[in-house]
Amino acid sequence: MIQMRVADLPNILNIKKINSEQIFKGVSINSRNTVPDNLFVAIKGKRYDGHDYVKEAIDKGAIAAVVERFNPRLSGIQLVVADTMKALGALASNWRTKFQVPVIAITGSVGKTTVKEMIGSILSQLGSCLTSHGNMNNEIGLPLTLFSIENETKFVVVEMGAAKNGDIDYLAKIAKPSIGIITCCAPAHLENLESLENIAITKGALVSNLPPNGTAVLNREDRFFDYWKKTNSSSNLVSFGKGGDCFSSQELLEADSSLFQLNFRSFVGKLEIEQVGQHNIKNALAAAAASFVLKTDPQTIAKGLKKAPRIPGRLFWVRGKRINILDDSYNANPRALRAAIDTLCYEKGEKWIVLGDMLELGSNAQELHNESIIKINKSGISRLFCLGSFFGKASRYFERQSENFTDVDNLILRLRDLICTSEKKVSVLIKGSRALQLDQVVEALKKANV
Repeated sequence: MIQMRVADLPNILNIKKINSEQIFKGVSINSRNTVPDNLFVAIKGKRYDGHDYVKEAIDKGAIAAVVERFNPRLSGIQLVVADTMKALGALASNWRTKFQVPVIAITGSVGKTTVKEMIGSILSQLGSCLTSHGNMNNEIGLPLTLFSIENETKFVVVEMGAAKNGDIDYLAKIAKPSIGIITCCAPAHLENLESLENIAITKGALVSNLPPNGTAVLNREDRFFDYWKKTNSSSNLVSFGKGGDCFSSQELLEADSSLFQLNFRSFVGKLEIEQVGQHNIKNALAAAAASFVLKTDPQTIAKGLKKAPRIPGRLFWVRGKRINILDDSYNANPRALRAAIDTLCYEKGEKWIVLGDMLELGSNAQELHNESIIKINKSGISRLFCLGSFFGKASRYFERQSENFTDVDNLILRLRDLICTSEKKVSVLIKGSRALQLDQVVEALKKANV
């Protein structure tokens, strides 16, 4: 955990010197979580302003507060900066440079969290491995993760998300990764990034910020592989996927696991992972490739991949008496939807799909939803349930039975009624953007699935 003199902050934050020999331990951006000796950073967000909670943080024992505006009515040290968000990043970057520890960073349109968890499972067998929690992959979450680096930390594994141009460049400059992984480029966040080319450029900033002795780990099958290869600022490159350095063969995709042969240079070995679907084999290849870069032995890689946890909300099977639920409710984009449908199709028997709109797809959003429904027609899915206007309009392209809903409560009532009266067991895929709250549907069906 970060521990530093308050007097050292002005040099890091480029502000006036301050005379204080106090030492802060830990950084907080939420007054509810502030504990004695913390440094409180007042972040101004869309729904809240941390400046409104500086007094509460100081009352709870915060040694100092980083703010954008000085409040003369407050006691305690206030360090005034132009931008508290950038101050948070600068402080995290400074702390990271104090440790000669490998930092593995992952970005990409899909697969970031799964690859992160796989690598964490592998490397944690070799020593203390710090991995970012959940989706702490932005300009707030990444710095907060880096503050947890300690002398005992042997590896750091973080993911980096991008909602707009420049995001990955900013995060990479903070984390200073030694290994950069790009899983793929696919339609996501198009509302701000506008095109696949812009997404590729934004993601590519990860490998253009690598040190000369670093390593880029790239998806050989991605259409932007050659572009990323050119932008790679390190002297090393390892590719994964078909035609790459690390590839799979003899794949066997089962309902609750995936088996394959891992090939990396002179090594050939059979592996099993609990994650389902061919796309997760590719995620495992990315994780294995990065681990090989760190000279991890194959047995440790195989054991770590086998133990890597399945993540609720991300192609997570919940099996019961009446239905089998494939919970992929965490988020959605067209490529991730195709992968989820492929996974559902390995199930025998009747199959349904519950879809919530895929958000932030920009001006082509309706077209992308239409294309997704047309592709579903080839999958053998018998019933479609849509939540949201985009899939509601696109449902007319579905060739079998479909129903549209405008709120999640009515959707839940309808599904529960159908499940309770169904004479046969069905498998149901539930997928949509987080704002559609399809996790509520999953929880409701789990309760009904007795």
